[in-house]
Amino acid sequence: IFPRFRKHQTHWSIVTSYIDFLNILSKFFKYSNGVSYHLLLPKFESHFQNSLASDYVINRTPTYVPAPAVLKMKSHWVLRENQNEVVNYLTIPGHPISKFINLQTGFGKSVIAMVAAATMGHRVVIIVRPMYIEKWQEDILRTYDIDEDRIMTVRGGAQLMALIAAGQSSDVDADIIIISNKTLQSWIKQYHEFHTDSMSLGYDCLPQDFLQVIGAGTLIKDEVHQDFHLNTILDCYTNVPYSISLSATLVSDDEFINKMYEVVYPAEDRYKGAVYKQYIS
Repeated sequence: IFPRFRKHQTHWSIVTSYIDFLNILSKFFKYSNGVSYHLLLPKFESHFQNSLASDYVINRTPTYVPAPAVLKMKSHWVLRENQNEVVNYLTIPGHPISKFINLQTGFGKSVIAMVAAATMGHRVVIIVRPMYIEKWQEDILRTYDIDEDRIMTVRGGAQLMALIAAGQSSDVDADIIIISNKTLQSWIKQYHEFHTDSMSLGYDCLPQDFLQVIGAGTLIKDEVHQDFHLNTILDCYTNVPYSISLSATLVSDDEFINKMYEVVYPAEDRYKGAVYKQYIS
């Protein structure tokens, strides 16, 4: 539900148990019955408020104002025309807030995302598997005219807690923050188990407030087909002005997984300009 509502410039946080949340999801999918999300959501919202909301507390959180960041591309970077088209798609404000580009290896997904982030001019958060953190650091230094100390990396609970504490005191000193998705996964598991009591473990906010606390304006998630379930959960806790998801392989041999890809990244919202080049017949 949450990625869909985020497209309408709002974020729903439902204070309830995880079991009740699954019950709400089942009601949503039964209610949808194949209807386009753009047409469905206002109707479901009305249905939810009239028949279900009396049992729940619903908090609406408007999109916040993120921290600014001046990111300049190195002078030798000149995008090809087809790459500029993708940047235009990523930087158009409004619906959908959650943008997805499915481009094959070699098309320049990382560079395109970084050009879009520079255009938007906000602090950037990149969430990736730990094995990709160094690669993204190298790509950033190769692409942006940026000092290395303006890039922060976060691995492990202690570093995540320190980042949150810095955010709460408006003391985050970085233009780009690269975070291990496994670190976030561990925190969210603790939140699912302990809910608000998880703050006593040292996390000075709840997951749904995290990106606002650290002043993130643009979120980039790379290789979202890997750890797809985790990336979907992360989306449920995302309230950010711009969200960019990247993948070269959003096709599975499992039809159920393909159906879930369509739920999370509807075809109507994906970038459609690139034609996949087939090298083997």
